[in-house]
This record gives sequence, C-alpha cells and structure tokens, in this order.
Amino acid sequence: MFCRYIGNRLHALFHLVGVIFTLRDELIHYFTTDSTTGRELKRALRDNLQNPHLMFQSRALNLLVKVLTAPWMRLFYNNVDGKTNLQMADPIRTVLTNLKSIVENPLSIFTKPTYVFNESLPNDDKFLTCLMKYNMQPSDEQDQEFLNKKF
Repeated sequence: MFCRYIGNRLHALFHLVGVIFTLRDELIHYFTTDSTTGRELKRALRDNLQNPHLMFQSRALNLLVKVLTAPWMRLFYNNVDGKTNLQMADPIRTVLTNLKSIVENPLSIFTKPTYVFNESLPNDDKFLTCLMKYNMQPSDEQDQEFLNKKF
C-alpha cells in the first residue's frame, strides 16, 4: 500500500484541534465560570480560545483535515478498489497540483469547494459548516505571515 501512514498523526492532531474549535463557545463558557480549582489554567485556556490569531490558524489547520488528510486516509487506508501503487500515481498527481495552487494562494483553502482529490465537499458536514461560517480573512500581518510561511 502506497504511503499508508503519511497522514495518520497529522490527521489526528488536526482533528483534535477541530473538536476544540467546534466546542469553542462551550469551552470559553466553562473556563469563564468561577471555580476554586485551576483558576490560572482556566484563564490561560480561555484567553487562548479568544485569541483571534490562534483561532484563524486553527481553522486553517482544521481545513487541512477536511481537504487533505481525511480524503488521503480514505483513499489509501481503505483502498476499496484494490488499486496498486502504480494506479495511485494519478490521484497523487491531482493532490500535488491542488496543493501547489493552495501554496500559491493560501486563502483559497477557506473557499475551496472540493477536496484536494477534486471530490466535492459535502453540504451536510457540521464540522465543515462550523469552520466555513466564520470570516476567513487574515486579521492582520501576523495572520498573513502565517499564511505565507513555507513549511
């Protein structure tokens, strides 16, 4: 199986960040409630959840789950069609082309209607809807710098 484990850890990390983003309002409420235990930790966590730069970056990483690692894992882990490594070359070329366009225009990931494999994104995905309903423009130079960073 071609590149089977490449997306596993990134997918799990991005997915966990997505869960935090999705539950953000509830977590802020919880961390705002007065409690005798862990006040400093709760305050620090609440402040991080209210930091617009962290939220912008978490949305970008979460979208990578939706458009890259999840479809990658579906294709390569499941391999329902039983494709050989050689037959996987065309989907990989498609991914590389789409990733190059995202690198050239990073904001496109926020409005991209397809996965990097050119499959349409689902309309009924609550997680994706939550990510897409916010204004996805960088708020200042710090966010723009994050988008322009070469990894």
